[in-house]
Amino acid sequence: MESRPIPSPGLSRKLAILIAAAIASFVVLGAAGVAGFVTGARTPRLDSESESSSLKGGSLVVAGVARNGGAGIAQNVVVEVAVDLGSGIPAPGSAPPAEGVASVNLGDLAAGATKPYTVKIPIGDRSVAADPRYRALPHWDNPALDTSDLNFNIGYSGSHVIDNVTGNVRNTGNGPAPNTAITFVEAAGQGGVGVLGSTTVKVGDVPAGANLPFQLAVDLGDNPPPDVYYRSTFDYDSAHVAEEQETARRVGGTLTVTGFLHNSGAVPALTLVLGGSLLDGGGASLASASSRVGSLSPGARAPYELAMDLGEASPADIRSVRITLSWRQVRFLVLSEAKTQSVKEAVPSA
Repeated sequence: MESRPIPSPGLSRKLAILIAAAIASFVVLGAAGVAGFVTGARTPRLDSESESSSLKGGSLVVAGVARNGGAGIAQNVVVEVAVDLGSGIPAPGSAPPAEGVASVNLGDLAAGATKPYTVKIPIGDRSVAADPRYRALPHWDNPALDTSDLNFNIGYSGSHVIDNVTGNVRNTGNGPAPNTAITFVEAAGQGGVGVLGSTTVKVGDVPAGANLPFQLAVDLGDNPPPDVYYRSTFDYDSAHVAEEQETARRVGGTLTVTGFLHNSGAVPALTLVLGGSLLDGGGASLASASSRVGSLSPGARAPYELAMDLGEASPADIRSVRITLSWRQVRFLVLSEAKTQSVKEAVPSA
């Protein structure tokens, strides 16, 4: 029969205390581990709410095609565009050029020819309508014809009185008058009342600033009054420029979207950054911007503002806005994680 030592009562109590302490330590550590997992699983719950938007600046781009539907060349064709920036459309030819007015020179335009044009007018720091009123007006160098150095010499043909007229056709305008003809009318009364006779003769091309001679004979009949009245009219191959395929499109500017962020979670969102992108119908980004919010505590609600520069994009192409939130959160008490969430929504009305 083998023997074994019997521990003293003091030693048994010490061993029991050590075992109890170890078990207690295990339970505490386990509880701490469970608590750490539960705490780490908690995360911010972030929502964004867009409230309004405003568009300022940019330009109005008017594009079209200028067509010369006349019979003559149109020299120095200019298309002037005027936009209503809040006080009405400026009158044509305002000098000095009024605010909201711009033009483009297309050069010469032959008969039947077309030429595209584009005019861009800065809107400035204004909140104007998305489709503001405008006027596009083409003009070109036109001739201005009259007569000078007139001479009248009465003659006869049988019983008829013939008035032989000589003089010059003068062009005081800026443009030529090609293939010009003059019609000379003589009447018994003022204003052409009681026409006695008229004659038309060809003069030819009359350049700007030129004088071309003419001569003609007007048959006044066999019994004209002692005093007659005369007038002259001119016909030439004139230009006539009109616009076709005209479109107006607003481009550029800054679209500012405002709204609120809300953290309905139980823990803060740290180093929060808000981003916004304006999207077209195909989902492509037209403009974007970001803003640092900082930390957002549980239950907190913070306003935001995003100003996005459209560059050369048109506000008419915007179909939606994507709001992106990026933040850091702490999990397992010490583990820092980066998080991102995005939502696409309609752009709020201005």
